[in-house]
Amino acid sequence: MPRSTRLTVCLGFTVALLLSLGLQYLRPSPVAITPPPPTIGTNLAGIADWSTQMPFIDGFKSSRPWIAQCDAAESGCRGNWSTGEEGQLDLDEHGWVRSLPAAADPPEYTRAGTLLYRGVGDYPAGTYHVRYEGRGELRYDYDAKRIATAPGEDTLDVSPSEAGIFLQIVATDPQDYIRNIRVIPATYESALTRSPFNPVFLEKTQPFGVLRFMDWMATNDSQQETWANRPQPQDATYAARGVPVEVMVDLANTLGRSPWFNMPHRADEDYVRQFARYVNQHLDPNLPIYVESSNEVWNGQFDQADYAAAEGQRLKLGSGANESRHRWHGKRTAEVLQIWEAAFGADRDRIVGVLGAQAANDWTAEQALEYLRQQGIFNADAGIDAIAIAPYISLPLSEPKAAAALEQWVRDDPEAALDRLFTEISQGGVLAGGHAGGAVQQAFDRVTDYIELTRREDLALVAYEGGQHLAPLHNGMENNRAIVDLFIAANRDPRIGQVYQDYLARWQEQVGGLFVHFSDITAPGKWGSWGALESLYQTQSPKYDALMQAIGGGQ
Repeated sequence: MPRSTRLTVCLGFTVALLLSLGLQYLRPSPVAITPPPPTIGTNLAGIADWSTQMPFIDGFKSSRPWIAQCDAAESGCRGNWSTGEEGQLDLDEHGWVRSLPAAADPPEYTRAGTLLYRGVGDYPAGTYHVRYEGRGELRYDYDAKRIATAPGEDTLDVSPSEAGIFLQIVATDPQDYIRNIRVIPATYESALTRSPFNPVFLEKTQPFGVLRFMDWMATNDSQQETWANRPQPQDATYAARGVPVEVMVDLANTLGRSPWFNMPHRADEDYVRQFARYVNQHLDPNLPIYVESSNEVWNGQFDQADYAAAEGQRLKLGSGANESRHRWHGKRTAEVLQIWEAAFGADRDRIVGVLGAQAANDWTAEQALEYLRQQGIFNADAGIDAIAIAPYISLPLSEPKAAAALEQWVRDDPEAALDRLFTEISQGGVLAGGHAGGAVQQAFDRVTDYIELTRREDLALVAYEGGQHLAPLHNGMENNRAIVDLFIAANRDPRIGQVYQDYLARWQEQVGGLFVHFSDITAPGKWGSWGALESLYQTQSPKYDALMQAIGGGQ
């Protein structure tokens, strides 16, 4: 089968086969599954104690990495929050605290603490069970009060607030240290016997055809190099190193959805090979897999961009840092995909090889492909099936005049400011430096360039990210409360739902390929309002509803 048709045929075959099999998956799922057309996917937000995604029943898997602490009442202790000695904590290979120093020892810290559900607010109330192995003493504060205790188990009464649950190890036996801590809402205990995933998270996620794990893998600025140091299921928290491949494959199998994996830019060949082998051996064999080398290697704010430029220059792949960066990205993409194809052998057609590029600059993709062509490596040989871009709906926020205009709009009339903002998005002509025809038109002017490129290269065009990009990320604008509030209000306004409907319909009409929204569930704030939902327990929103309509409408 020609690689140019493999993406479409593979996805269509998967849906048909799942239907013919009566939707039997590798493990029972607590949600009813109806396979959507595989043209709408979602990025999954990163794991953090403050995340409103709450994907795991065991809240400890999203807890904050351990904080070195001491009691202010102790002699020589400067404070009871953090002593700044996190690098001196005695942790085992999975991040569990093996020992605590005595007060007379050189370190100042004498205990280790963590936070769960910090700033979340609407996580489940009621009884929680804390279970652990080992001997020692745990203490709780903020939203949690201990109401019963027994060896290896505490029972908490939890009243949710923005403070979250504070858990602290104040004593532990080095010969049998406290480990394998689990924090489980009593209402979800029966569900935990079937799946580690929050049933509400599964329900909200199951409509999407593809799950991009970029943030779950902590891809940006990743320091992962060797398979021995990869994230593992036994890790204390997945907020420290990312989510293990075992857990991501489990989620894909549970929902019957195609995974999209981002290989760390520093990963050695063995890491990539072992990762691919695990996926081949454990993922539902009916599911295609999207594979990408890192994420946004073109983006100078991430370590992978500097790394690629340095490696490209070391290997003399191009002229200057920028050209060298994109050429190394082409080289590395081919290497990663060829390792995956070798690991899958006869099943290699399940792999959809992705070359990531910058939506605003098709030269980034051209340079990567041109380098491979100069080496006599064509797209099919490299394993590349698709170019992936992020056709965001964005405003010219790097322009100081635009920021000043937005602030003046809010100062003059907040309601009129929203009207002007949506006019700029849909029609343009309102904001200085804006795109002729509006922000949506700008996104598709960029898409047009890539349509021409992918047709010429006989590749598919997909969106690795997309949606609104009303994020005040320039010139300190994130601290401008008026603009931040304006963008949050716009993301809650019913008109953003109509913008999404038109935008997604236009993508389907002009491109017809996979569109992966960014992102699934995140709280709004000064760094952006990325989530289709603001919280896991939110029942609807204009953006989420528009995505569901696009899926239900067969797009």
